[in-house]
Order: sequence, then structure tokens, then C-alpha cells
Amino acid sequence: MLDFVKRIDAMTPEQRRALRTTLDTRGEQLNVFPLSPAQQRMWFLNQIYGDLPLYTVPYAFWLVGRLDTGALGEALLGLARRHDALRTAFFDVDGVPYQTVLPDSDFRLAVRHWRPQDAARRDLVDRLLDAEARRTFDLTRGSLVSGTVLTSGDQDDRHLLLLTMHHIICDGWSMGIIFREIEEGYTAVIEGREPNFEPLSVRYVDFARWQATDVNGERCQRQLRYWQDELADPPAALTFPDRPPPSTAGLSVGELELALWPASLARSVEALSRAEGATPFITMLAIFADLLRRRTGTTDFIVGTPVANRTRLEVEGLVGLFVNTLPLRLRPSGEESLRESLRKVRSVTLRAQTHQDVPFGTIVESLGVHRTSGRNPLFEVSFIVQDRETELLRLPGLEVSIAHGHSGTAKFDLAVGLVFLTDGLKCSIEYRRSVFDREYVRGLLDEMREHLEAALADPDQPMGSLNGRVPR
Repeated sequence: MLDFVKRIDAMTPEQRRALRTTLDTRGEQLNVFPLSPAQQRMWFLNQIYGDLPLYTVPYAFWLVGRLDTGALGEALLGLARRHDALRTAFFDVDGVPYQTVLPDSDFRLAVRHWRPQDAARRDLVDRLLDAEARRTFDLTRGSLVSGTVLTSGDQDDRHLLLLTMHHIICDGWSMGIIFREIEEGYTAVIEGREPNFEPLSVRYVDFARWQATDVNGERCQRQLRYWQDELADPPAALTFPDRPPPSTAGLSVGELELALWPASLARSVEALSRAEGATPFITMLAIFADLLRRRTGTTDFIVGTPVANRTRLEVEGLVGLFVNTLPLRLRPSGEESLRESLRKVRSVTLRAQTHQDVPFGTIVESLGVHRTSGRNPLFEVSFIVQDRETELLRLPGLEVSIAHGHSGTAKFDLAVGLVFLTDGLKCSIEYRRSVFDREYVRGLLDEMREHLEAALADPDQPMGSLNGRVPR
């Protein structure tokens, strides 16, 4: 693949134009395919931020118990051979990107050894976590997955697994598939049998081709017209008057994990949501929108939220980049009660979900939104609510836990995530240090909890009058 890219780079403009014609007319016979709209956007962003790990997806796990590194390596290699996306390379001809699926994977699990009593182990782990999370990938190579395990073999039962890949080949849903199939593949190797996988009836490139065709079809064009009306004269990105203006160069990120909010609060949110025909996502978005109104003084803004975008049954088991982003235009006035706000936010959310087939990049292009380096188009605050934690890796005979690491870069000014668990409501927030600091973010989340408690206590009271009315 690298030789092919080098040949393209060496071509004259006339030769490149001729190649473009060949790829557009006979691409499939040459094992060359168009990118999905989500991949196209990721490719574009990679051209801008290729030296930053904005779209690196790092996972790190502590494994406690007896680990068979050979079986783990076989499971990971089998995963790459099963899913085309994990052995896909990307290249462009005259700025137009394409993808090609490599015939086999060259993935190898790197095994490094450490001494059980190594006093510098903690420093080594911290350096490795930091380095792996900051890893960048050359998309033209097709080796967009990296795996390393640190182990002392039989001398110790504590191991560190680092698994990193680029977002252009996976999303959150894909990670659940990956972790389940690593578990099955590892178990199968240990038990001396073939892994029990459902056969894949389609490939990711099939989805990319469907979506590329669908975007230009009448159905998506009707949906696009909705977005053009909904986002006509889009509001400026949110700014916080008591914070410095956003910097186009400041991508340094801070990450804050908050303690669980009590289970009783989560149950109250769920009960009100059911009573009002809403979902916990809608209820929490209404609260968050009013908090943003109070903090910014703005009553018309856009918040982004991701959707899985797997509307075809055939793609549910595929690894790849399917996720789409919905720009939700919110207009909190402070005069509505929580119940009234729920109805407004529900209407906005349901309409957006009904028109979710249009890729976010297509929406941005159709609106003619000016792109600024270092800034996300249309919104700089994202919000997500989940009803369960992201599925994590499990391996037989091993206790698995997350080892923390972070890429050090932020995609948005604020990215808020809430997860409803059986023992409470878990809150996390990612923020740009050029705009926010830890103290401000902690205050923001504390205020959101207080605002939520006050609104739940009196859901018919105008939300703008709830300031300071926090039950004790």
C-alpha cells in the first residue's frame, strides 16, 4: 500500500486525473472504495490535525490473574482478519479520499516484560499510558490498531494491556463488538476450538457505498431540507462571559470524573420522564440547556449529541465508523417550567432523530458554515446520556479494570456525559483548558445537580426563578 501511495505522489497532474477516472469507474474491481460521509469528515479533520491525537481511541486495562499472551495475540489478529475496517488503508488522489481493504493483517501484539519489584513501575506505566494515548496514525499504512501488553510472565499476576486505534475505523458501538469478540477469541484459543462468531453478511465498504448513494437520494434530500430550515441563520457558538474567549490553538484538555449522584436522584429523573412521555436524555438536556442559558445569557444555541446510526440490521455486528452527530438547536427562555421545557426539548429531539440519516458533514456543507481551524462547526458543547456504562473487556480467569490515560486534546470546549447506573447517576466532563479550569467545571456540574434537584422538587415553577432554591 505504501508503494501505491508513493506512486500516486510521483504522478503528473494528467496521470492523477486519469487515475481518478479509473478509480471512479472501476474502483470496486480494484478493491478501492469511496469513504462513508463520516469517514470523509474524519479524513478531512486528520489532514488538519494529523499531528494531534484528537481522534485516537485509547483503551488501557489492568489484567489480574494468569494471562496467556499468545492466546490474546491470536484473538486480536483474528479480530483484524474478521473485520475489514481493522485492515483498511486510506489515500487520496487530487484531494479525493479513497479506502482499500488490505488482504491480510500484519497486526502483532507487542509483549514487553517488567520486574515485579521494579520500583520505577508506576513511572513506567504513567509514561506508557501517556505515550499510547498521544499516539498518532498514518492513515495510508492501514495499520490503524496498536496493541501492547506488559507482563512479568509467571513471576506476577498483574499485567497491563494497551489497545489503541484511530476513530476512522471504529466508534463506541464498535468497541463493544471488539471487546466481546476478543473475549470469545481468547476463550476459543485456550479451549482449542474455533470461535463462535455470527457470520458477517456485509462489509463496512458496503455501508459506505449505500450511504454515499443515499445521501444524494430523495429521502435524505428531504431530511436535509429540514436541517436547512431548522438551522437557518445558525447562532454563534456558545461563549461564557466569565471565561476567556475560546482559543483556536488551545486544544489542551482536562478531564474530570465526578462522584456518583445518588440513586434517588436518578430514579426521580426516570419517574418524571416516564410521567411526561420523555426520556432521561430529554429531561437532563432540558436541565443542561437552562444551565447554559444561565451561565452564558444566551437563549438560542446548538448542542451536539451522537447517535449510533446503525439503522440496518446487517451492520449491527460490524466494526467501523457509523456514528453520526445531531446538532440540537435549543431555545430556553427561563420562563418555562421543567414540564414545559421537557415538551420543547422533546419536540426538538424527536424531529432531529427523525432526520438523523443526513451526515453531520453534509449539514455543515449545505449551510455554508465557515470552518475555523481548532473550532468545531455549529457547536462547541456536546452532551450525551446513556442508560448503561460502555461495555468493557472481559477475559476468562482474569480480573479486568480500567487503567486511566488520556490523549491530552479536546474536541469541544465542553463534552458532558451522564450514565444512569443502578447505584446512581455518574457524571463526567471533558473540557478545554484554554477556556475552563477544574474549579470552574466542578462548579458547573455542582450547579447542574442543584438546578436538577430544585426543578424536580417543583417541576411547575419557571426554571428561571429556581436560582438559589435548592432543597437541603
